[in-house]
Amino acid sequence: MHKTTIGKITDVEYKHNSELYPYDPTKTDIDIRENPYSIYELLRRYKDGRIVANPELQKKSWTTPKKSYFIETVILGFPLSPFYVSQTREGKLIIIDGLQRMSALMEFTADKFNLTRLKALKHLNGKYFSDLKKMPGAYQVKIEDRKVMLYVLKPSTDMIVINDLLRRVNIGGKALNETELQTIIEIGLRESEESLKKEKL
Repeated sequence: MHKTTIGKITDVEYKHNSELYPYDPTKTDIDIRENPYSIYELLRRYKDGRIVANPELQKKSWTTPKKSYFIETVILGFPLSPFYVSQTREGKLIIIDGLQRMSALMEFTADKFNLTRLKALKHLNGKYFSDLKKMPGAYQVKIEDRKVMLYVLKPSTDMIVINDLLRRVNIGGKALNETELQTIIEIGLRESEESLKKEKL
C-alpha cells in the first residue's frame, strides 16, 4: 500500500489505529489558544510577514459580490467566523482556515475592488476602501477596529489533530484534505524560513 507521511503519522498507521478515533485524545497534545486581533493589527502582521496567507491555495476564490457581502458584514458589526492558524516554531502564523476572508480584507483595503450588490448599505455600492474615509459614518474605522478571533494551533499540534479540527469546523462544507493542508503548512514554513534567511543577510 502507498505510504505517505501526514505530520508524525503515516496513512498506514492512521488506518491501523483507526479504532482510536483515529488518535487517542487522552494521549495527544491538543494545544489551541484564542487570540483576538483588530483587523488593522491582523493586516499589519500580514504585511510584515508575521502572518502567512497564500491565496493561491484557496479551493475557490470568492467573487466580488461575495467579498463585498463579507465587508458589509464587517461594517455592520455582525459576528465573524474565527480564523484558524498554525504557529511555526519561529512564531509565525500560517492561515489554514479563513483564506478567503483574509484575501477579501487584504484586497479591499488595498483598493483592488469596489463594493457591489450590497443590500443593507446600498449607499456604499461602487465605493473603494479609500472612498470610505471621505464619507460620514467612520466606515474605515469600523473595519480597522473590528475584532476577529484567531485560534492558534501551537507547533506541538499533530497534523492529524488539525485535520480533525478542520473537519469539525467545516461541517456542512468541504474541509481541506490531508495533501492540501500539508501543502499550506509546508509553503508557510518555507516562506518563513526564506524570510529568516533574508533577515540574516
